[in-house]
Parts: sequence; structure tokens; C-alpha cells
Amino acid sequence: MATKKRRKRRLKPRFFTVIFSILIAVLLFRFFSGEHQEAVMPNFHGWESVDVIDFVGRHDNVTVTFELVYSSEVPPTRVARQSIAPGVSLTDVDDQLIIEVSKGEMIE
Repeated sequence: MATKKRRKRRLKPRFFTVIFSILIAVLLFRFFSGEHQEAVMPNFHGWESVDVIDFVGRHDNVTVTFELVYSSEVPPTRVARQSIAPGVSLTDVDDQLIIEVSKGEMIE
């Protein structure tokens, strides 16, 4: 019985160049799109108050005040409302951001 020789297939340098180029393009896209997201006011509705503090801590021009409100629609410690509309450029923000945090339902 004759044995067949198997051919070893080698990957060509062009393959690695294409893969490397795609990887760089994806990383650049993620870097620049993430930077754009940081440049606008997010919709804080439903965020934990700790996450809002973390976000505001990364932006020196935004000052925040927290107010506690009763809300039957939003779980406790989550953001119910914000004073500055989502999508506003953070470079244009010169007002104080007021965040209303839910205390839960009011028990009578």
C-alpha cells in the first residue's frame, strides 16, 4: 500500500498583513468612537448614583448636585431625572448638573 505524502500548508505573509491591518482598524475605530461617547452628556436615567459620580469625576467642567426624590417608577439609588439633556456636548456645559436620585416609593 502506497502512502500519500501530505503537503504542509504554510500561511503566506499576506494573510498576516491582512489580519494585522483589520485588527488595527478595529482598535482605531473603538478608540475614536469611545472618545466621542465621552464628549457628550449621557442619559443617566436608571444609572446607579455611584456610576454617575464616576463619570462626573472624569470631567472637570461638570459639577453635580444630587437630590433625593420619591419615585414609584425608578428603583431606589437609581437616577430618576437629570437637569441637562442627554446628547449635549460636555464642552458646552457650564451649568450645574442636578441629578434626582430615587428613594423608592413613598410609604403612607
